[in-house]
Amino acid sequence: MRLQLIVCVAGLAAILFLQGCLPSGKIKTPDLPDDRLIFSQAQQALDARDYPDAAELLKIFLREFPESKQYSWGLQRMGEAMQGLLQTQYLRPIENGQEEKTAREAFLATYGTYACWLTDNARLTYDGSHYRKLLKDDPDSNIADEAAYRLALLRSDPQAQPEKIEQEVQDLGRVLERYPATSFRYEILYMMAYRYHELYEFYAHSNRSSTANRAEAQHSREKAVYLYSLALKSPRHSLFAEKAWQNLQDLEDGRRIFP
Repeated sequence: MRLQLIVCVAGLAAILFLQGCLPSGKIKTPDLPDDRLIFSQAQQALDARDYPDAAELLKIFLREFPESKQYSWGLQRMGEAMQGLLQTQYLRPIENGQEEKTAREAFLATYGTYACWLTDNARLTYDGSHYRKLLKDDPDSNIADEAAYRLALLRSDPQAQPEKIEQEVQDLGRVLERYPATSFRYEILYMMAYRYHELYEFYAHSNRSSTANRAEAQHSREKAVYLYSLALKSPRHSLFAEKAWQNLQDLEDGRRIFP
């Protein structure tokens, strides 16, 4: 509906202008559909979790307004829209009982033209291409930190082996190094602590002698405690500060939080 509305408004405005019905010169003219209007409509769709509408609007925005001051924001929001599409139009049907093959075919038939899906694994995933383009073309923009964080999270795997978890923590650490003033700072610190907490329990409580490692367990525990403590310094009483506090208490009291 938004897309149709914008097209109709743009067409009407053009007709009125050509017929001389719109004022010119110094007389104030009504706002015409432009990059800001389309981006605003796309943002509203994202806020409403209307990811199909948001994706279509952002596709138009990125195609038609590459010189817009909001272009980097458009790339960031397009990445969010792609992740939202994947969650609501593919993963949710599977969670509701639909066969993966059926869900995959339906999803790709409708959204395959966005050409940003990784199809080789058991589940479709988003390739992060919009975030990568933003970081390549405009790494100092005021939205680049969020793109870098979201890209790091895309590489995260809850079932990863220890060496992969270490790599994930390093990726998150590089986001903080590159963007130390990011508003996601305390969230990232919590995520790093959480992954070290997981490593600690893996090394400390493994039933296999080949993976049990007291030295690595101690190292990971120290890292987790330190990073949880940093996360607690958030100036706002955030959800992640609460989680950090609870997990730190569990860690210090010897309670396991991972199966």
